[in-house]
Amino acid sequence: MYLKYGCASVVFEVGRLTAKGGHAHVQAVPVPLRLKDKVEETFLQEGRLLGVDFEEDADSALESCSNGRGSYFKVELPDGRKMVHLLKDSIPFSIQFGRQALVSLLGTPDRLDWKACMLSEEDDKADAQAFKAAFAHFDPSV
Repeated sequence: MYLKYGCASVVFEVGRLTAKGGHAHVQAVPVPLRLKDKVEETFLQEGRLLGVDFEEDADSALESCSNGRGSYFKVELPDGRKMVHLLKDSIPFSIQFGRQALVSLLGTPDRLDWKACMLSEEDDKADAQAFKAAFAHFDPSV
């Protein structure tokens, strides 16, 4: 679907376990095709600024977190490769890191705080309907 609109998909995921429970979210973000080859470097650059390092072997890193054994941040790049950062209990990690990297890439710093991007209920419903119409052709359940 993203290709139809001149975009590539970037997916990022946080899986964080704490003594109080956990937090998880997955976000899929369209990135203009002209920027798709800059996604990896943007995450690396933003990571260096914040002390976020990525594992050499993403699959092994994810396996080490399976069954509740660890916390992680994962990026799925437009070319299908993955980048994984293992969260460490003693080192703070912002769950907004994925958003921060993408607003840097897209040149939209005003969209860093998700609360500043909230729509009215009417606009939100209109966006949802527009998305449903755009996605209808790609919906595997139809």
